[in-house]
Amino acid sequence: MGYVADSVVAQFKGNYNLGIFLRVGTTPALHLSFSCNDIPVYIPTLDATNVVYLGGGRIIDLPQLEMMIKGISGKVTFGMSALDPVLVAAVMSSAPKVQGALVTVGICPMDWQWQPQGTIIPVWTGTAEFVAQEMKVETDPEKSRTQSLSLTASGGDSSRAFSYLQTFTDQAQRLVSATDNFCQNVSRYFQTYVVVWPRN
Repeated sequence: MGYVADSVVAQFKGNYNLGIFLRVGTTPALHLSFSCNDIPVYIPTLDATNVVYLGGGRIIDLPQLEMMIKGISGKVTFGMSALDPVLVAAVMSSAPKVQGALVTVGICPMDWQWQPQGTIIPVWTGTAEFVAQEMKVETDPEKSRTQSLSLTASGGDSSRAFSYLQTFTDQAQRLVSATDNFCQNVSRYFQTYVVVWPRN
């Protein structure tokens, strides 16, 4: 069986609406659809079959899919705007930790009534870094002040971007293996040290 089922490929070849979905692997996981309605659909291997993706409508900002999929942008930000400050305060006070959570963006062909014609196909994965909130100044006294929430994520696996603090000293190596002499001469080597190789 291929990555995408033949029936789903056939849907993409015909007339369809493109459904875009966002999943953040927190505990519990956050499921959002870029639509006005809640949609019962799931990502195989990540979601249970009875998951419902909540409709976010136009309040969600999605970075350009092409930039995300082709890896042009290392970091992307997903945003929700025009939110009630009371709602934002409630969300932030009970929000689960997002740092390090798996972020998945997927697509699915939808019919003319915006019903899914298969399961969600993941097209981009990343690692969540942080959530931020912002309240812009409102100059119109007739309007209520609103806030925005944003989630910043790094594309792919960014674990190699973090510094590795282990130093190759004799003491550090002996903590790993007490009888290992491999690093016993490391202290002799410094930037201007010239290594003289043995000659026959």
